[in-house]
Amino acid sequence: GVSYSNAKLCNLPPPELFNFPTVHLCSLDSLVQYVADNRDNVIDSDKVHIHCKHNAVDLLSEPHGEQRIRDLLVRVDDSAPPYGFGNLQDLEGFRISLLTAFEDSQDRAEILKFISNIKDEAIATSTDDGVSQTSTVRAGLATLAQAKIPSPVRLRPIRTFIEVEQPEGIFLFRMKSDKGLWCSLHEIHTNWKRQAAISVKEYLENQVPLKGFTILA
Repeated sequence: GVSYSNAKLCNLPPPELFNFPTVHLCSLDSLVQYVADNRDNVIDSDKVHIHCKHNAVDLLSEPHGEQRIRDLLVRVDDSAPPYGFGNLQDLEGFRISLLTAFEDSQDRAEILKFISNIKDEAIATSTDDGVSQTSTVRAGLATLAQAKIPSPVRLRPIRTFIEVEQPEGIFLFRMKSDKGLWCSLHEIHTNWKRQAAISVKEYLENQVPLKGFTILA
């Protein structure tokens, strides 16, 4: 009384059960506006939930159909380009990166001040203990001065949605003199992705159109 098959059999879903065409957005505020408008008439706070990551937010439907699948109603992607930690940059390129790819902070200001006051031809000797570097720089025609490179430093690179505060990270700042001055930042392991996801969750929870929604991070 039991039927068997030597091939995988699947029921074809009726037309009304095909997946919802995902709406792709690029900011948290656009998601809030989409939910508030509900133009597609698919948003019900009791039947959908929001899942937050550091670089993406998904609006998911409740399970439905024989396969108990969830529709991905909306995907919000963060478009911030990743910064090349560990890569050497020339002095001017590094200065531009600090000003454009990092939020303002005390340590960022310290690095900018340091690299603005040092020139390759002014470096006489340099010592490196693996964590911090100290350079002996020419302070005049006959004198030398010790200049300690700020490291490690606390910085806030722009690497999650711009609506939330950027998570702080700890970095080693290194300099190298080889046919010019080169700079690099090396990230010390931090749980910044988790911090960013929580910040995104808290931001969305405070938006009036999303009150009552289940928001996970």
